[in-house]
Amino acid sequence: MTALVVMLEIERPGTVHELGGGEHAEAGRAALVVHAAPDVGDGAPGGRTFCGLETAGLQPDPLQPAGGGATWYAPRWSQKVCEVCAVAVRKL
Repeated sequence: MTALVVMLEIERPGTVHELGGGEHAEAGRAALVVHAAPDVGDGAPGGRTFCGLETAGLQPDPLQPAGGGATWYAPRWSQKVCEVCAVAVRKL
């Protein structure tokens, strides 16, 4: 299987605001959709996910699943997986 990076499309509610210095309030943020991107080396994602989203606007999942038979996403994301990415990963 090709090495993957799990990328999270994060909710940005109106209550999240700029705190200064580039920091954002984290409370209330949640992953909306989980995507897969090719790993271009050392855990760095390629420029786009398998469904075509730019990875620059997404956040890498800090808990990348282990290879070798494991699903490409953590079990907690099973209801939020991008179907286009899932189909693309199955075809690899």
